[in-house]
Amino acid sequence: MIAFDPEILKSFADKTVFDIRQSMDVSGVTASGKFNRSLESTVSSNEVVITGLKYAGAIESGRKPSSGGTGILRALIRSWIDDKGIVPTGGISKDSLAYLITRKIHQDGTRLYRGTDYYGRSKPSRVIEGVVKDGRIEQLGSELMLNFVKQVKSEIFNGNNSNS
Repeated sequence: MIAFDPEILKSFADKTVFDIRQSMDVSGVTASGKFNRSLESTVSSNEVVITGLKYAGAIESGRKPSSGGTGILRALIRSWIDDKGIVPTGGISKDSLAYLITRKIHQDGTRLYRGTDYYGRSKPSRVIEGVVKDGRIEQLGSELMLNFVKQVKSEIFNGNNSNS
């Protein structure tokens, strides 16, 4: 039976996860590292799935405005302030700063959503997309096709023909 070489798929998955983590770190968007640590891959006989925390879309395109919230964003922003080592100025507390940032995001979306972010990236940021769309998928297709052809030739030339 002919199947995709699981080592080719596993190598592709591992390299892609590694490169996304590197891209996040180099771009400066890594704060706590939670997103990077959440990245994992699953390889089956015919697919590679890479998963991570659900805010990958916000890393690429920003977060759009929203009407109110449940308090989750404020808690995440407060954690982000600590992770980034931000020290508020003007006599306000970290909790007050988290409130102000959260209110601004709810009203207008994030800076990246509005155009560019603090790092000078424009939407989409290509922090993740740039890795995935760098030609590696086409290269994987070529490797799998070459491996498939090698398997077919091996079966033909080794006499694995059921008609003999």
